[in-house]
Amino acid sequence: MLCAKNQSGEIVFAQQAKERSRYFCPHCQNEVILKRGVIKVAHFSHKVSSTTYCQKQETVEHFQLKYQLAQWLRLQGHHVNIEPYVASCFQYPDLIVNGTIAIEIQFSRINIKDVVKRSNGLLKSGYHIIWIIKNPHYNGHTHTLTLSDFERTFIDVTRRELVAWDTIRERFYLYSDIQYVSGKRFLALRKYIPLSQLIQLFDPIKRNSYETMITFKLSEIEIKRYLLNCRKQFSVLEPTLSVMYQLQLSDRWVYRHVGYIFPEQIFIKSHPVFWQLQLLNLLINREYDVHVFEGLINFNRYYINTYDKEIIIQKIVDRFVQIYRTFKHNDVQNNC
Repeated sequence: MLCAKNQSGEIVFAQQAKERSRYFCPHCQNEVILKRGVIKVAHFSHKVSSTTYCQKQETVEHFQLKYQLAQWLRLQGHHVNIEPYVASCFQYPDLIVNGTIAIEIQFSRINIKDVVKRSNGLLKSGYHIIWIIKNPHYNGHTHTLTLSDFERTFIDVTRRELVAWDTIRERFYLYSDIQYVSGKRFLALRKYIPLSQLIQLFDPIKRNSYETMITFKLSEIEIKRYLLNCRKQFSVLEPTLSVMYQLQLSDRWVYRHVGYIFPEQIFIKSHPVFWQLQLLNLLINREYDVHVFEGLINFNRYYINTYDKEIIIQKIVDRFVQIYRTFKHNDVQNNC
């Protein structure tokens, strides 16, 4: 860490710290050691003998952005508290702005459960949250955003937005209108956010935007690639191929009739071809049950986890059934 408390309780930067003074972690209150070297920047480190584990270990990039952001926001007239203690949830968010907005910077990987726990604590304490992560890979030509399971956790799923910091260009980006496709691939629009607009990102009116998203379909090439990956498993028990065999569906039928990306796909981690074939199988065999279907699919996990899985399932089932009302059972059996 790059700052610590002195014996008077004042925050001191490592670069200005005195060699023979005692300093303490502002989070766990354990004593820390001042370290200065030729290669590494001056910093404080917890004593090895410390019996209390402190989770607030920050990278230099994290620390620098936090204090730069605090300074920028103050210059714009905002009231900013750096790492205040929120007693109601026992947390130290990076910044509290205007007493209502909690800004959390997460450049290093932590347990996703901890992200959700911290978010829930701040939300229940009445704060709005802006999570900021390192800028992920984005293809501007295809509008494809690549996110790991950890990175996607920080999407504000009620707004379909993600805030990221480009450490090279030193600028914020907003990814909006995010839609999940499959694997690590999301579709999104990207724009540069001037610092003056960062706090304005939180607009309570802009909620449930997934309702306005359009339905589209994966291309034949995309579905071919998915089926090829299924066949590479060389197993007759592979669930997608198993359903195709049971229902006597050809590859061409699958290309034409499944692979829809509904607005609610952002919640569902399972590949759209997979879950639509599983649903089709249950419906044709008259075995559909919401709990059975829920057990067949996986969900993406986000820091806002208040959505109801059964409602999401009911919506995608209704959308799927509406599309297939024009197809008769014989059409399926005859491969259309």
